[in-house]
Amino acid sequence: MRDRPFSDRCSNPGFHDRWTCPGCYADIDAANPGTVTCSSCGRKVLLSVDYEPVSIAELIDEDLHD
Repeated sequence: MRDRPFSDRCSNPGFHDRWTCPGCYADIDAANPGTVTCSSCGRKVLLSVDYEPVSIAELIDEDLHD
């Protein structure tokens, strides 16, 4: 294990079931959120899913929306 982790937090935007260890950037093989031990570096990692809002702008066809 590296003495210092690469980071203390990693996120994978657009995924709800894919995690990356912030300590070594290895993919974590887990199906659900919870506490796991990274099989690559041995660090304990808390897995969770956050809500990320998305702003959407759509053009409106003025002929259809008078």
